[in-house]
Amino acid sequence: MLKTSSAQQHSALSSGTTQRGVAVAVTPDGRRVYIPNRDSSSVSVIDTARNTIIATIAVGTHPEGIAVTPDGRHVYVPNYCSNSVSVIDTVDNTVADTIPVSDNLWDGSDPGAHTDYPKASFLKGSGCQRG
Repeated sequence: MLKTSSAQQHSALSSGTTQRGVAVAVTPDGRRVYIPNRDSSSVSVIDTARNTIIATIAVGTHPEGIAVTPDGRHVYVPNYCSNSVSVIDTVDNTVADTIPVSDNLWDGSDPGAHTDYPKASFLKGSGCQRG
């Protein structure tokens, strides 16, 4: 964790099994940080005031990328190898919905693939190792 006032590391937390930064999302109030754990197919939730992981949420296979809505009520997580997007409710940190998407959403070859779910159009996964 970094102190934003000084950009200095003041602590460290371990989440998931892949120790590489893929993405993080911070709620607008700054109270929670959501981190996709690619190899454990989960999302860790950090309480920034206590500097602790308060929840680990199971999502689809290989979550990569993450975004929180402007109102802070939902987090969208693209699950690259599941061809889906998990929608997390930030009030109770559970998966509220799973949106199926076409393979074409990920490579951009079909711009109409996500028209039923316009909120998911800004999410893009990468690096699925199939087979």
